[in-house]
Amino acid sequence: GTSTATVSVTNTVTETDVYTYTLKARTLQNSLWAGGLDLVLQGSLLNQTAGARDVTIRVYLGSTTYSILKWAAVASAGGSYAFLLRGHFRGSTGFPGKQACYFEGLLGAADTVKDTEITTGTTPRFHACYSGTVGPDLATDVVLRITAQLSAAEANLTFQRENVTLTRIGY
Repeated sequence: GTSTATVSVTNTVTETDVYTYTLKARTLQNSLWAGGLDLVLQGSLLNQTAGARDVTIRVYLGSTTYSILKWAAVASAGGSYAFLLRGHFRGSTGFPGKQACYFEGLLGAADTVKDTEITTGTTPRFHACYSGTVGPDLATDVVLRITAQLSAAEANLTFQRENVTLTRIGY
C-alpha cells in the first residue's frame, strides 16, 4: 500500500507512530525464496532549535522490534534535512516464525542525501535482523508499525513523514 498523508511529530519526546499497516496472514512466507515486502518511507527533519538534537526511528512487526535507527546530535539548521528509510522483509527458511530483514536510513541536507557512513549528525545507518530475530506468527494478521522519537520537546523540532510505499515482491 501507499500512503501520502503527512504525519508530523513535534514538541514531544514520546515515541509516536508515523506509519501502521496490517499485514494479512501469510503475507510473509516461511521461505527466503517465497518473496517479501519492500518498504520506502520518505520525510524530513526540521531542527531550528538552539542546538543539536537526536531522532530515533523504530520498526516493529507485531510487538517485535525489528530495527532501531538513531541519528545523534543532528545540527540545528536553517532548513530541513531530507529523510529516507528503506527496508526489506522476507520469511526465513527453516525458521518458522522468524523473518529476515534489512533497514537503511539516510538523513541529509535538503539538497544532498549523504551516502557515506560517519559517526554523528546526519549519519546513514543500517540494521540487519536476519533469522536471529524471532518474529510473530506468520499465519495470523500482524501490524507493521514505524515510530519516530525526538530527544527534546521543542516547537522548532519536527520529524515529518511524507510518503510511504510498501510493495509485496517475488510472488
